[in-house]
Amino acid sequence: MRSQGLPQPHIVAAMNQCGYRYLRAPLVPDLTDGKQLRASGTAMRGFTLVEAMVVMSIIAILMAVAVPTFRDFAASRAVTTHVSDFSGSLRLARTEAIKRGRAVVMCRTSDPQAASPVCDAGDNDWKSGWLIMQGDNLIRLQSAYPNSGGILSPDVDTITFRPTGIAPATSEAVFTFRPPLPPESSTSLTRRICVGVTGVTRTC
Repeated sequence: MRSQGLPQPHIVAAMNQCGYRYLRAPLVPDLTDGKQLRASGTAMRGFTLVEAMVVMSIIAILMAVAVPTFRDFAASRAVTTHVSDFSGSLRLARTEAIKRGRAVVMCRTSDPQAASPVCDAGDNDWKSGWLIMQGDNLIRLQSAYPNSGGILSPDVDTITFRPTGIAPATSEAVFTFRPPLPPESSTSLTRRICVGVTGVTRTC
């Protein structure tokens, strides 16, 4: 049986008559070699449909676990920042009242970016921003929080600190800080702070 890599005898004779010299080495690789076939098959092998589906399933599972966790982490950080800012503003208002010997007001505003922002009554959501004022003097302005689910306090849109540092009221004011999440997902991340009639702020 002749090797498939060699030309037939009559072809060789014709080539010799035309002045061509036949090279004994095959013109193309001998693909009958089992090792070459196996090596070629390994180099050209790709993903099968089953393998691709398994990889996609693993990625989907990881994303299903990671995305809610990251979302809750970001929401928790936002609530923590809002609580810290609000508590700091309350302490500043109380300190300024004592230092100046005059009443200082911390109030909600619906347009903190206005040329002359003013206190707004009738809304109990403080996420739109707030002011700290002594008379007509603006002490601090807090911009709105776009990443807040609400800073709510029923019927409280203004807190006034007297020069003694107290915040006279019939009862303490409770502020609820909600994360920017659906209600069914926000309960565990919701936080509250209370302002007592003595003007002291605490977590409640």
